[in-house]
This record gives sequence, structure tokens and C-alpha cells, in this order.
Amino acid sequence: MPPILVRDYSTSQTETHVYAVVQWPRLITAKSADVYANDVYLKLNAAPFFFELDLAHPVTYDAATCTFDGQTVTVALPKLEPGVEWAEVKYTAPSPADLRARRADASQRRLAREEEARKKRESEKWERHRYLVKQQMEVEREERERVAATKREEREMAEASVYDWVETARDGAPAPEPQPPAPVEDDGGDESSDDDDEEVRALRARFQTIQLRQQQAPTTTPAPTTTPATCPEPRARGQIEIKFTPRQFVSAARETQDAKWAAQMEEARRRRNPNDAEAAKLEAKAMALQAQGQWLLAADAYAGLLALAPNSHRAYVGRSECYTQLGYLDLAGQDAARALRIIEDMEQAHDIAGVYDQVKAELRQRIKAGVAATTTSPPAAVAAGGMMAV
Repeated sequence: MPPILVRDYSTSQTETHVYAVVQWPRLITAKSADVYANDVYLKLNAAPFFFELDLAHPVTYDAATCTFDGQTVTVALPKLEPGVEWAEVKYTAPSPADLRARRADASQRRLAREEEARKKRESEKWERHRYLVKQQMEVEREERERVAATKREEREMAEASVYDWVETARDGAPAPEPQPPAPVEDDGGDESSDDDDEEVRALRARFQTIQLRQQQAPTTTPAPTTTPATCPEPRARGQIEIKFTPRQFVSAARETQDAKWAAQMEEARRRRNPNDAEAAKLEAKAMALQAQGQWLLAADAYAGLLALAPNSHRAYVGRSECYTQLGYLDLAGQDAARALRIIEDMEQAHDIAGVYDQVKAELRQRIKAGVAATTTSPPAAVAAGGMMAV
């Protein structure tokens, strides 16, 4: 169905802003609307309706705001040059070609500006990353230097203590074992304590161990002995018998039940979309109108449901039936084809078969009837009037 242009709007301006107030034919929210703007063009789309406005002068589109209040949409656009009074808010083009060229130039300017902003963000992000990496490397370098200095000091102290002991041992050959240090005298006159005795004993044991190793050091290094590696005996040959469990069906029953359950869960998730409350109301309204035989109003309700849930095969099936009852066989065939495609994609995604066979058979019949029908689609005025009635 072709989009319907909304013409019920009003414009106003102040010294700093331009305002466009649009009266939408039905309830519209921020989630169901698509707003686009550049420096000289504004577009608002919520299928099957859309609104567009060419501005006479440039605006700052990235600072614009859009407010939704029921069926009223208010767009505030800051002027690029505040304080300048516009003679006209809407731009009047000399020709359609001039209008298309003006819109294309504005779109290219917005794309170039967005690309420049993206490159700037990436450059700033890279600079922050480099700074953080540099800081981390500096911290790790300082930590390595601190650890290396500590190890170097400990090694120098250990070497100095060993060298002192070796020199002492060389000078006093008859008594190689070093004497314990003299106790420190204090005011109490005690020569040593239990702690001092333990330290002396530890030092004496350490020096004795080093001296014993030097005396027992061999003059020649014996050649290492190697044992030849032995390989295990090979295993005896044999046969392994494999048995497969026979199946009576193409797939296991449990797998089929799991696939059906996954399809049901997917269907439930479709019903719990962000617009599920409004979509549920529209679906209930469409089914009620369809049961009452009000086919045109039911088709409009299904169209509103498709605006909220574009991939709902139930909406396409219901509207196809309404078009069939109204005699619009070509439109019924188009909706049947869309519903059939969605159902086949869903079956392929979840690996299920046989659930929608009857529905698909009816849809194929409607597609054939639409192809064979000689009647064209209804006039645009009739379709547009039906959509406005919802």
C-alpha cells in the first residue's frame, strides 16, 4: 500500500527556533516513529503515514527536539542564525528537479558532517588509549626497576658476607671455622641471651656447610650414564563392533517437540515486542471487526498492526482474507505471498515441518487467484479513506 502524506500541520517561529506542529491521523509514539532532519529538510515517518517539510533557511538539526503527545507531534528546530526573522518557513521550489537537488545536497552535507564527527571520536579514543598504555608502561617500568634494585642489594650483601668469611678462613688456616661474634655487653652485665645463641648456631651451621662442600668437591666430573629407551610391544589386532539405534522417523520425537516448543516461544516473543500493548489491542480490534464482517475496517486495523509488527504473518493472513472478501484479489495475493514467505523463513529457522501446511495451502490458492484476477487494485482515494477511518 502506498504511503499517505500527512498535510494537517502548522508552523511558527521565534527569534531562535522554528516550530512544526503535526496532527497525526492515529496514535504515534517515539518508538513507532522515525524522525530525520538535516539543515533544510524534515521528515517524520510512521507507516503508512509520513510527513515532510522543506525549510526556507538552514537550521541546527543536531540540536532539534521532537515531542510526542497522543496524536500531536511538535518539532523544535534551532535557527542557524538566531535573531533573523524568516519571511516564510516552508521553501517553495521553482521545479521538482530543483527540490530534489536541494535535498540531495543537504543529505550529503549531513553525511560529511557525521563522517567528520566519527573520525574525531575515533582519534580522541585512540589518543586516550595511547595515554593509558603509556601510563601503564611507566608504572611497570618503575616497578621493574624497584624489584631489580632490591635484588641487587640483597645479592651484594650476600656476596660481601661470603667473601668476608672466605678471607677469614684463609687467614686462620688452623681454625677455619669462624668464631662467633662477641656478645654485646649491656648495663645488666648479661653476656648473651637465648636469641643470640640461636643466631650464632645458625651462622655456625651455615659456615660449616659451605666448608664441607668445598672439601668434598670432586676434581673431575663423572660422565653421565644413559639407559637405552625401550619400546613397548605392539597391541594385538582386533575388531570393534559398532551398532546404531534404528529410528522409525526422519527425526527423533524429542527433537520434533523441541522444535515446536522453540517455535511457540518465538511466537510468544514476537507478541512481547516494545509495542506489544498497542499491537495486542489492534489485533483484537481487527479480529473483532473481521468476525462482524466489517472487512474494510478490519483491513485498516491489520495495516496498523503491521506498522508496529512488520513481520507478523497473522496480520498479513488476516488482511489477505479481508481483501479477498472485498474483491481485491490482487492485494490479497500480495499479502498472501508475504505471509507465506515469513512462515517458510520461520520453519527453516526452527527446522519444523507440518505445523502450517493447511495455512500455506490456503495462501497458495489466494496467490493463484490474485495472479489470475483481472481486477486491479482499488482506487487510491478508497484505500486512503479506509486508512483514515481507523
